Amino acid sequence: MITVGGIGFLFEGITRQDAKATLSIEPKSVMVTNLTDTSFTFTWQTDEPATGTILVTSTGGKKYSSFDQRDITGKMGKYLTHSVTVRTLAPSTTYDVTVLSNGKKYPIDKKSFSITTLPTLASDAPLFDPAFGSIKTTGGLPAEGALIYISLEGSQTLSTLVGASGSWIIPLSLLRTQDGAAYITQQERINETLVVQLGSIESRVTSDTLNDSPIPDIILGETYDFRGRDAKKTTPATLAQKQVSPTIKPKQVVLGAISDKLTGGVAFTAPIQGATLSSTKPLITGIGIPGKTVTITIGITEPTIGSTIVGKDGVWRFTPK
Repeated sequence: MITVGGIGFLFEGITRQDAKATLSIEPKSVMVTNLTDTSFTFTWQTDEPATGTILVTSTGGKKYSSFDQRDITGKMGKYLTHSVTVRTLAPSTTYDVTVLSNGKKYPIDKKSFSITTLPTLASDAPLFDPAFGSIKTTGGLPAEGALIYISLEGSQTLSTLVGASGSWIIPLSLLRTQDGAAYITQQERINETLVVQLGSIESRVTSDTLNDSPIPDIILGETYDFRGRDAKKTTPATLAQKQVSPTIKPKQVVLGAISDKLTGGVAFTAPIQGATLSSTKPLITGIGIPGKTVTITIGITEPTIGSTIVGKDGVWRFTPK
């Protein structure tokens, strides 16, 4: 059993150095990120495109599966990068995890990963804006599917996938310390590190919390230092004022539009364009700045309009009535 000893932990030694083609779908650079009291994200890469699923077993023996975040349409795709998030877990509970790559179980020695969720915190979360930006390849194309990891000084590691337009966004409102025992303390400027990976190509970016909303455009494979640019100057007081200000115009999201593009600090994540809906009242979700109002318009000829508020976790949810 391989036990996670930290938040944003890299499982060393899972990849076997073997030239056989049958091992090209074996998970590499396995990471556990976005660890909270009720959820975590598993990320990895493969040499060849492969489907990705994880099997989770609770201490009580209950088993269930979680799929890549791009597979919410119900059809499993094959990717070089993989990101699977497990939700609705119990706090301070240990779970065993097995990765399925093209249906084959890993680690291949039949030992599983062991992950323990964090305890629930009673204190208020910090008022950080989400970090967001855009990443392109050297050819000027969106770096779709690239894995991006972000951490602040002394914090846990968070992650996401770069979307089809090259945009990405990571809420920082529930960011904890590296040991998970407390939320990160709000300061005017905190240095942060980003690592972007797509296959063998990697970018390393140094920035800070005054220059991450947005982070300037990134070309995959390049190294950057955006610290000290003072792209924005905010304090906890101005952040709080901004989040409750009645002068903020609601952001509109049209169902079926590009889902990963950030507009006014709000991004639409699900359902994705082309998804088959099993209900006339689907759950619509996205991420953004906590406290902001999101207005959703469904349909064109006879539109249904509703609104919701971005939660403290940086996630908004809406179901049509």
